[in-house]
Amino acid sequence: MKIMYLSSSVIPSPEANSVQVSRMCDNFAREHDVVLVCRRGDPFTPEGFRAQYGLQSDFRVVRLWWPRVPVLGSSIYALQVLVFVLCQRRPDVFYARHLISLWLVRFMGVPIIYEAHMPVSSRMAKLLCGQLFRSQTFRRLVCVSAKLLSHYQQVFTSITAQNSLVAPNGADRLEPGGQANESCLQESIVGYIGSAKKEKGIDLVLELARRMPSQSFCIAGPSKEALLSLGHNVPDNVNLLGFLSQQEITGLLGQLAVVLAPYKPGQADGPQSLKDDAHWGSPLKIFEFMSAGKCIIASDIEIVRELIGDGEEGVLCPPEDVDAWRGALEELLDDEEKRRRLSANGQLRFAKNFDRSVRARRVLEGL
Repeated sequence: MKIMYLSSSVIPSPEANSVQVSRMCDNFAREHDVVLVCRRGDPFTPEGFRAQYGLQSDFRVVRLWWPRVPVLGSSIYALQVLVFVLCQRRPDVFYARHLISLWLVRFMGVPIIYEAHMPVSSRMAKLLCGQLFRSQTFRRLVCVSAKLLSHYQQVFTSITAQNSLVAPNGADRLEPGGQANESCLQESIVGYIGSAKKEKGIDLVLELARRMPSQSFCIAGPSKEALLSLGHNVPDNVNLLGFLSQQEITGLLGQLAVVLAPYKPGQADGPQSLKDDAHWGSPLKIFEFMSAGKCIIASDIEIVRELIGDGEEGVLCPPEDVDAWRGALEELLDDEEKRRRLSANGQLRFAKNFDRSVRARRVLEGL
């Protein structure tokens, strides 16, 4: 089957959506012919692209221009997508995360699948979704959380149990080990992997490090300059590794006893919550940690509880309670048996529910 994946992700980019789109195409391409349409990022080579994202399959990548024009940029990009599509042999299915692009190609007689990561937050998005979901070529809505699917079912009466499913982002099965980078890491056994964005909770990680000066921490993702620019002071017991490729992250995970996922809680229900990823999303790092068999301490918020379950696959702490995080971390560092039990349970839960190869088959099932 030929799949054309219409995205608005920048390739290459360290952003989570770029990783997820690339890795999903990699999984699709193990059984299908795949073309990824995306936004143009920095210059890259196919070899560099494969290495950065740890890809195993070959698929075509078409990068288009997204003008930096407020409001109109997305529409101009979508028109380029349409022109490209019209010049190609028709695929067997359009799979998309970019709403406007999918809306434009819905008349081509090709089955379409829309993957939603956020609710409809504007009148225009609601109008486009309504027309898309009533289209004769619409086959399926894929939502990354149960709460998100519930939102779409409340807003659109055409979305039913028969034409929708919940499919959390998932991850590829990791085998921790190998090498991270040269500055890593013989003693740092508590790690944070992510961005410096406030909603990811990096301020809590730095505060933990300040309160536990004899414990080594490492942070992968943001540079020291990025942290300083945001007003963060970095304690001496924090090893900053900067940006790591997917292969380097795998190597790093093999050296960590505990990983931290201190996501901030989302907005309360209301207009603002419609634009808050922490209220609806499916955090990639949780899946990667579970896949690698890592012991996780994470924020006790709805989108994380949905993944970790009953607490036997990780430790959940109130996202603002630093003392609770410190107590949980000290307990785990002193109790290797508990770390092993939580890690094994998390890895088993991942294999049953969140393996990305299983997700790739599920979202295409029946087509």
